[in-house]
Amino acid sequence: MSYTLAKAVFAVAVFQDFNQTFLQGDNFGIVLTRSYTGTFSYALTPFIGTNLRASYSQNENTGVGNSAGSPNSDAFSGGAGLTWRLRPWLTLGLDYTYYRYNSSGTSSGAVSANQATVSLTGSF
Repeated sequence: MSYTLAKAVFAVAVFQDFNQTFLQGDNFGIVLTRSYTGTFSYALTPFIGTNLRASYSQNENTGVGNSAGSPNSDAFSGGAGLTWRLRPWLTLGLDYTYYRYNSSGTSSGAVSANQATVSLTGSF
């Protein structure tokens, strides 16, 4: 669901589905995944845009396949971005994202990471 208000756009999404974990490089069988996502975008000028975003997902074991005895897990990510259109065909992007993954089966608990990206994109 999204809502546009002048130069701002608000969007939220809720998902629930079953995933086969062997498609993601693991083999925990089939898990129930619930995901929640929210974004806010705002155009400061016709050339500069910003965004804020956050998402949270939970994986719950279903007991189907190898998931019996596998740990439940959850993940959170949040970030902010800035784009600047330098030319009609050239855009500079700055982006920051924070990740946090938690699995009830790991002895180390939650794992987190920070990622910053600078990009220069040309389109022809």
